[in-house]
Order: sequence, then C-alpha cells, then structure tokens
Amino acid sequence: MTRVITNGASFLSAVLALAALVHARQATRSSASSEVSSASLAPASSESVSATAESAVDRAMQRRVREALAKDPMTDSRAIQLAVQAGRVALSGTVDSYLQRAAAYDDVSRIAGTRRIDDRLRVRSINVRRASARSIDPLTPEAQTEVWYVTAPRPTVADSDLARRIQQNFEWSPFALAHTVAVRVQGSRVTLIGTVPSFRARQTAVDDALEAGAVIVRDELQVDSTPAARDPEPPRAALEPGF
Repeated sequence: MTRVITNGASFLSAVLALAALVHARQATRSSASSEVSSASLAPASSESVSATAESAVDRAMQRRVREALAKDPMTDSRAIQLAVQAGRVALSGTVDSYLQRAAAYDDVSRIAGTRRIDDRLRVRSINVRRASARSIDPLTPEAQTEVWYVTAPRPTVADSDLARRIQQNFEWSPFALAHTVAVRVQGSRVTLIGTVPSFRARQTAVDDALEAGAVIVRDELQVDSTPAARDPEPPRAALEPGF
C-alpha cells in the first residue's frame, strides 16, 4: 500500500512539472509577440522620416524640371536624363548644339529649390571645341573665361568684316546682344566682353560670333539676371587686340 501511494505522488509531481513547463513556454511566446507588436507600432526614426520627405521633394522637383524642358522649344527633353538629390540636379545625355545645352541649363536654374547644376550634357558638334569650363554653380552668376575654337578649316575674314557680321547677328538676337556685348577682333580671333541676363544669351553670343566666321572666340561674358544688368550702356565693336 505504501508503494502505491509513493508512485501516485511521483505521477502527480510529474504532471505538475509538465504543466509548469507548458505555462512557461506560453508566457515566453506571449512576451515575444508583444515585443514584435510594439516594434511594429513604434514611430519611425527622425532619420527615416527625413529621408522619405527629402525623396518626395526630389521627385517633385524632377517632375518640374522635366516639364520645363518639355515646354522649351529649344530643348529635346527626350535626349536629356535627369537625376535630382537634395536640390542638386545632374543633366546627362547628348544634345545637338551648345545653345541647346545652355537652354537646358537656364531652364533648370529657374526651378525653385535648385541648389546646384551638374552639367554633363555632351554636344554632337564635331567642328567646335571648348577649351575651358565655366562655373556651373547657379548661385554664382559670374562665370570663368571660356575659349571656343573651330577645328575645321575656315575661310579668312577681314577683321572689319567679321566685326560687322557679328554685330549684324547680334541685332537679330532676342537678347539685345548688340547693346550688352562688346566685340574685339584681331586676326579672326574674337573677344566678347559684357554682361548678359542668362547662360542662353551667353551661348547665343558665342554662336553668333562663330557663325559670322570667327576661328577663336574668347568668351569673357558674365551672367547677371538682375534688372541693372538689363539696361547697360551700349558698347561699340572694337578692332583692337583681344588676346
């Protein structure tokens, strides 16, 4: 009889131990589930929220830039690839002329929120080369000197005739270049001096000089869109050394 009681007690102890083990496992699972639920409901960190907001701003800005390029008849938006990050706009692709490249630059610089333009556009022209690069920071309107030169043979044009042709081209310009740009000519080499309202106007002046027959164009023009820059004293063409 004593043996039976002892076995019964051992069985009861085993049952209680098993119940305690099951209860402990259930408690552990409940705690883990609670932690996962709390983590999923926890607010996102400030860094992730900031990154999401910045990404939305970049997408909106990229859309505005794309629309501006599409509306400009001087640019082919399909040939220009865009990348926007924190107000910095990168332009890449190939365009038909330097004027189109300047037009794209101007379009982007007018978009609110633009902090910097990384101009990587290539030009298909094979007869004209640029020897120096200007500043591409839209916050710095003053630009560095550029030198453009024609690689293909060109007929020689007298300095007086070249100056006259350039001024005639300026007269047709919508940027009033004849009143804002001074021209110096020496041996088919042209120097452009003055202030223009945009990079598009600056490139137009260079193109006009090259089209008139210049072999080398030294571009010392500055870009300034302030009202004071739109009404300067009209300069005269000069046949004096420009280099």
